[in-house]
Parts: sequence; C-alpha cells; structure tokens
Amino acid sequence: SVVAKGGNAVATAVAAGTSAAAADVRAVLRDTSAPHKGHDDASGAVQEGMEASLLQWLEEEMDEAQILQNFAARELSTCGHKERIQISWLLIREHGRKEAIRLLFEGFRTILAANFHETTLYFWIHMVHYAMEAAANSAFDFKSFLVLNPVLVNSNLLLDYYTQEAIWHDPA
Repeated sequence: SVVAKGGNAVATAVAAGTSAAAADVRAVLRDTSAPHKGHDDASGAVQEGMEASLLQWLEEEMDEAQILQNFAARELSTCGHKERIQISWLLIREHGRKEAIRLLFEGFRTILAANFHETTLYFWIHMVHYAMEAAANSAFDFKSFLVLNPVLVNSNLLLDYYTQEAIWHDPA
C-alpha cells in the first residue's frame, strides 16, 4: 500500500464522513509522498495539486452503481483521470483483473474514440490493480481506496515510468 501508517484511521474518518478527514489526508500525503522521479523536493506544487485533487474527489458524491451503468451504456458525462481510476477499481473489484481489462478497453475505446490511448489506460489499470493487491483493500469503498493510495490521484505518475516521447510516439 502507498500508505503504510495512518491509512486505516483516515479511511475510517472518510467512511464516517467526518470533516477531520481533510487534515488526516494532508498528514498522510505528507508522510507517504516521497519525491517522484522528475520531481524534486522543492516542488510543493505537485504535492499541493495531489492534495487538492484528493480532497475534491473525497468530497464528491459517488453512486457506484450509476457510474457502472453509465459506463456500460457508454454515456459518461465526464471521462477524466478520476473516472478512469474509479471505473478501473470498480471493474477489477467486480470482475477480476483479466475481465476488467477487457471491459475497460472496450468501454474506453468507444467512449474516448480518437482520444483513446492504450498505453496510458493499461498503465492505470495495472496501478489500480497493484494498489488493490498490495493493500488487500479491494473490499473498501472507493474513497477509502483513494486515501490508502493517494498517489493514484496524480495523473502525472505515468511520467515516473515513461517519457512523454515514449507515451505519444506513433510507431506507424
């Protein structure tokens, strides 16, 4: 798990809907976020951006059944980083990794059309699966999962593993 200590208390606070969760989230992010490749210690902007995104995601109402229904109908009103992480988590939890990959590729290939990018989707599916397996926390709700794995909020995490050139290079 990305969060070694404090995660259970934060997850409990988030699940209970307490306002103290925001302070706990900030503390967990500070304790668990080592500088990533390409980001130096002085880059507080990355940390602040992750913190703000995580808090925003935690405050949003999430109807998991409706999200899955909209995805299956290919009718997502928004299809950003959060939706990709959440739908990946939901489908892996419900169907297992192998079937989730198939469903995610079919769905996002249709929804995103020309904006579909196989490498980035594959990366995020595996990051979500790894986080679920590492913490054995797939039974929690999505908000608790985020608190235990806050680095997944950082859409630039991909750049810790790939260069921009490698991601966007078209070999054809």
